[in-house]
Amino acid sequence: MPTKILKKSKEIIRGSFFLKYPAFFVVLFFATISCESSIYDQTIRFENGNWEESNPITFEFEIQDTAKQYDIFLEVNHSTDYSYQNLYCLVESYSPLGLAQRQVNSLELSSKKGKWTGSCNSETCTRKIPFITRSVFDIHGSYKIQLTQYTRNNPLSGINSLRLIVEPTK
Repeated sequence: MPTKILKKSKEIIRGSFFLKYPAFFVVLFFATISCESSIYDQTIRFENGNWEESNPITFEFEIQDTAKQYDIFLEVNHSTDYSYQNLYCLVESYSPLGLAQRQVNSLELSSKKGKWTGSCNSETCTRKIPFITRSVFDIHGSYKIQLTQYTRNNPLSGINSLRLIVEPTK
């Protein structure tokens, strides 16, 4: 599904990090984990591993230093019984000025051969996905990322939690 950028928002926040990186999850390399502490780290858990379409997940974080670069990671914890290779999400990104971008993204959880990627045990797998790397936020203030499960299944079973991590680039 194509990226939808709201024209009004694009005109208002031209040069914002959301517009410089149009494909949030299409990062073909793994970023190095920073040794510095994160400025934001929040985990949202789903009751019984079921994510309802009517239950969007919102992460809101503050950026004070606009001179630094930041890496943003999304960590997906899912059951080893999860039935799919990926997870489709509608991602809405908000800058301090309002809605910046709305886009559907595929979070890849396994290889094309069906092998889970990430750290797995007998019951669950945790996959840390580079969301946006080396990003500069043009405006200090509150940023928000909202994720809605965007699959044909409602509720979507097998997704235990989502975690968003924002940290300074090393």
